Amino acid sequence: LCNRTVLLKDGEVVLDGSPRDVINSYISEGNNSSIIDLETLPHKGPGRFIHLKKLTLMDYMGKTSLTFMMGEPLVAQIELFCKEPLEKPEIGLKISSIQGIAIHYLTSTWEGLQINLERGRYLFEVSLPELILYPGKYWVGLWASKSGEWSDDNVQGITMFEVVKDEKSQYPAGVSRYAYSGCEVYVSSKWRLME
Repeated sequence: LCNRTVLLKDGEVVLDGSPRDVINSYISEGNNSSIIDLETLPHKGPGRFIHLKKLTLMDYMGKTSLTFMMGEPLVAQIELFCKEPLEKPEIGLKISSIQGIAIHYLTSTWEGLQINLERGRYLFEVSLPELILYPGKYWVGLWASKSGEWSDDNVQGITMFEVVKDEKSQYPAGVSRYAYSGCEVYVSSKWRLME
């Protein structure tokens, strides 16, 4: 049997990997949407200040996608409506394992985005420069809050995306065989022989 499969789209290679990863990616592309209208999903929180409206997931080329290569960027656009003037709101995106265990919190205020909003529609973009999650499927959730308060609006389990290709390092590693909990991440380290 084959140990390598190539996925083509419009005559270009979009994925080159194990048959399992490529087939799963092909199947999942047709079943989910990377542009999600949040109006159809349950919202939690009082919703006094902010209403989350839409989430779009994109790859590093700006194409909407639910499949990402390990080590490459993930970009999310979050559309919301601010109901009244608000000082320094916190906008966040949570990445969780398929069991719902939080892995990453991408939070606007933690990264220095300290802005004031007037009443109206806003579109935020957050980029994860390097997706270090092991191959597998992951949930995305969103929240928005007034500075210093609990979530004013949050939507969890919005959509699931998949990370494929298990060779982040320049050396053969086969990291997917170490993915047991769905919460593993790759972090580069430096090794040397001392004696």
